Amino acid sequence: MEKRITSKLRYSIIRYTPDTLAGETLNVGLIMHSCHENVFTRFEMLSPSSPKLKYHFHNTHIQNEYKSFMNVYEYYFSHNEDLTGNVHEFSIAPIFSEDYLDKIYEETKFSKFFFTQPKVARSSNMDRLFNSLYAAYVDPLYNHVDEKKITVRKHMRNLFIENGVWETKILKDKLVTPIEDLNNFQVKIDYSFKNGVWNYLQAMPSDSSHAKTVDWFAKTKMLVENLSDSGEVIHLVYHSSDFENEHLQEILNYLENMDKERVNKIDLNDNQVVNALLLKVQNEAHDIQDLAEVM
Repeated sequence: MEKRITSKLRYSIIRYTPDTLAGETLNVGLIMHSCHENVFTRFEMLSPSSPKLKYHFHNTHIQNEYKSFMNVYEYYFSHNEDLTGNVHEFSIAPIFSEDYLDKIYEETKFSKFFFTQPKVARSSNMDRLFNSLYAAYVDPLYNHVDEKKITVRKHMRNLFIENGVWETKILKDKLVTPIEDLNNFQVKIDYSFKNGVWNYLQAMPSDSSHAKTVDWFAKTKMLVENLSDSGEVIHLVYHSSDFENEHLQEILNYLENMDKERVNKIDLNDNQVVNALLLKVQNEAHDIQDLAEVM
């Protein structure tokens, strides 16, 4: 029987005061950190479009202020791998430090956007603990949705909509001809964007039935084998929480090893990986209306 490992974790609630005169302070996010068994950071913040926040956004200044705070910290958390804790000119604490959250707490405690004093928790299931804490402190509806029932494709679509790139920088259902001599044989790509080269995002089936997995693998393998010289990149997008055994992970590793330069994995359960992808789309992707070859 596999031994269950209990990890020591620390977490802090992210809070925001939209109106200092009114004195109302909202819980808007959660960050969890560990640097014991492995370095682990997970964070999530309410979208500016959240009903909980919209009630308090009396004007565009408050909304833009919240977005500004959120963007700064999302970028910092997604890129803080430097031993000194530096992200460009922004510096608080290194992610490898045990007092990582304490430093953030000290840095922000007099700000309108601040982090509570860290608390310690222990769990053998970090995702379950994070979800329960987020539901308890930030959004009580968070656990009311079974994440496994949200398909990878739909999850991606929701992320693109929330980040304002849906159908402006992200193209859905692009048809490509993977084999040059078979012009009538086309494959539909779930989502695509172009930043000099085409990036194809293929959603792995959340339903791990054998037939669907085989079909997806065959199609994706053919795409990888026939990547053109123009430099297309394939992102294999999946939910690691869908994996009840190692079989699906082995498939992803096999496809990635076919071309490590142009094939990479995107786990939608990993906030840092997701935020890095969204920043790439926001900062690098061409506007669809400027592309003459979208069809």
